[in-house]
Amino acid sequence: MKICDTCGNELPDDIVTCPFCETRQSPQSTVHPPDAQTGSGKRHESSPKKAGKKRKTAKIPEIVGPDDSLNQQIMDVNLKAGKPRVDHALNLLDIKIHEAKLQGIKLIKVVHGWGSSGERGQIKAALPSHLDELKHRRVIRSYLPGEKYSNTTPQGQHIISKYPGLQSTIRSDRRNPGITLIEI
Repeated sequence: MKICDTCGNELPDDIVTCPFCETRQSPQSTVHPPDAQTGSGKRHESSPKKAGKKRKTAKIPEIVGPDDSLNQQIMDVNLKAGKPRVDHALNLLDIKIHEAKLQGIKLIKVVHGWGSSGERGQIKAALPSHLDELKHRRVIRSYLPGEKYSNTTPQGQHIISKYPGLQSTIRSDRRNPGITLIEI
C-alpha cells in the first residue's frame, strides 16, 4: 500500500490516480506492515529496482512542510497515519500546533480522513469540538473544515487570499471532507 501525497488515503501500489482526490500519483514510497521483530514499518521505493542500485528506505513523515512558497508557511499533519485512537490523534495535533507556533507557521493542513477506510471517521467527528475548545482558549485563531474549503465559498476565498500558497492545492483539496485547515 502507498499513501496519497495530497489527501493521505491509503492506495494500492498500482493506482496511478487517487480515487478520493483525483490527483495523479508519482512513483512514491510503499508502506509495509510493521516488522515482527522491531515493530517499525518501513517504506520502500515503489518504482522498479534498477540493476546495481540499492533500494532506499526512509521513515514515514508525519509533517510535510513548511511550504515557503510565496512566503507562506503551511504545515501538513497527517493524523490518520498508523490509524491512531482518537485521543492519541488529538494529542498529536496539540503537539504539532505547539511546534508550528514555535516555528512561526501560521496555517496547518490536517489530514484526518473521513471514514472511507472503515474507521467510521472518528477523528473527523471529534475534531470540531476539540478545535472549538482550542479556539475558545485562544490556542488557534480559526479552522475551516474541508467541506467548506473552496474558491467558491466565502470562507475558502478568505483563507486562500490570506495564504496564497494554498492555490497550488485548491483543485485537489477543494471540498475534501478528509482535511481541515487550522489558522494559528
